[in-house]
Amino acid sequence: MKHYNIELNPSNPELTIRLPLNMIKDLVQRSSENGRDINIEIMMRLARSLEKDLAMEENDRLLAAECYFANNR
Repeated sequence: MKHYNIELNPSNPELTIRLPLNMIKDLVQRSSENGRDINIEIMMRLARSLEKDLAMEENDRLLAAECYFANNR
């Protein structure tokens, strides 16, 4: 499984996103509850989402291969 190194690094490229105000408020609240900087909170949530997607893709590939071999014995 792929993992991302989460840190505030001034040499990282910058990305600007537009979010609805209620989403920003929820992210600020969650980052405060978790004791994290808002930027770290957002990076962690994006990383988890990407890791989950990549894991699901890998599971789909394994399942497809298993079905292929089961049907071609």
